[in-house]
Amino acid sequence: MKKFLLIIVVVVIIVAGYFFFFRNGNNAENTPSFTEVTAERGSISKTVAASGSVTSNLDVEIKCKASGEIVTLPYDISDTVREGDLLMELDPEDEERSVDLAEVSLSVSQARLNRTQENLNLASLDLETAYERAEIDLEIIEARAEDSQASADRIEELYELGFISQEEYEQALTAALASGADLDAANLRFDELEAQDAALGLLHLDVTLARADVQSSRINLDNAYNRLDDTRVYAPMDGVVTARYVQIGQIISSGMSSTSGGTPVLMVSDHSRLFILARVDESNIGQVETGQQVSISTDAYLDEVFEGEVTRIAPTGVNMQNVVTFEVRIEVTSENKSLLKPEMTADVEIIAAENPDAILIPSNAVMSMHGSSMVMVPGENGEPEHVQVVTGLDNGEFTEIISGLSEGDTVLINESSEASMWRTGGGQRRGAPPGMMMGRPH
Repeated sequence: MKKFLLIIVVVVIIVAGYFFFFRNGNNAENTPSFTEVTAERGSISKTVAASGSVTSNLDVEIKCKASGEIVTLPYDISDTVREGDLLMELDPEDEERSVDLAEVSLSVSQARLNRTQENLNLASLDLETAYERAEIDLEIIEARAEDSQASADRIEELYELGFISQEEYEQALTAALASGADLDAANLRFDELEAQDAALGLLHLDVTLARADVQSSRINLDNAYNRLDDTRVYAPMDGVVTARYVQIGQIISSGMSSTSGGTPVLMVSDHSRLFILARVDESNIGQVETGQQVSISTDAYLDEVFEGEVTRIAPTGVNMQNVVTFEVRIEVTSENKSLLKPEMTADVEIIAAENPDAILIPSNAVMSMHGSSMVMVPGENGEPEHVQVVTGLDNGEFTEIISGLSEGDTVLINESSEASMWRTGGGQRRGAPPGMMMGRPH
């Protein structure tokens, strides 16, 4: 009996000890554990992250207007060129021969024009002289005709009075008629001169045609010179040779007459300005505006940070595998931009909003309750109490407090509930889980 009672006592002690330990353990586990943080003043920014590639300001594919064999090709990849530098020259023999022929043709046309013009000048001078001579002759003949007619009239009166013979009378009439015929002949001379004047118009036409022939020959000569100039290709701008497609001795086709578009010779790129063509997701594009500052990083220069500015936002998105992105062009503005090279991959952070003088607390200290943002602060009796706040920017690690807290105020963070929240995946606390913070105030 005593042994049985002893066993019962031991069991009771064990059960009591178990319940005592379990209860105290639960109470210890359920006791909130808080960490105190201080609201500090600092800078905060909200960024939009994207990736893209470096591109040059301008890439010009150089082609030649002429066809032929390359005899000069002084530049290679990575060489710097200045506007007007000779990039390539073709064998000019054929085009030089064309220039010589065009010059000869122009000389012949010019000589023909000179001869035709001289003939016109001589014919015009002869006609002018003939007109002057005809006018003088006409005046003389008119005077003679008047004298003959007056003499005939006097002789006729004398003949009627019987003072002269019929023979003298007939001689006077004959002389008057001859003078009249000479006058008619003089007037007809002007008609002949008018016909010569009309024929002179044909000489004017010959001069016009000869002048047009000279102009045509001059144009042909200019074209020949242009084709000769086309055998030489000059740099259209300052830049760097980024590609070379041909070699000396290679025969290329013209970029003007070839149906294939001609043979590309070089690629000259302008690196005086560099851009990043970034692809921004449609969910973030609404936060991006031209003029925003950008932080740029590359795998090639891990210790270098480049600065940039948004200069263009594509008005239309691109759908690839059901993901819509918008191209954003960012100009690199930092002095170290010369380190970048086209086609490098770049990660960008577009500063969508920032406040250099904000009151900040950790984002996991802010809770959402009934549609309002709340934080816990020490109460008068030492117990935590909730305070409503108005929040601003949130970068995932720190949150801007617009009102409800002042610089230096103490805020409580419930570590136990925080750990339970991230362990179970529940909770109402704002912010990001450990490992997803984006920056610190400074």
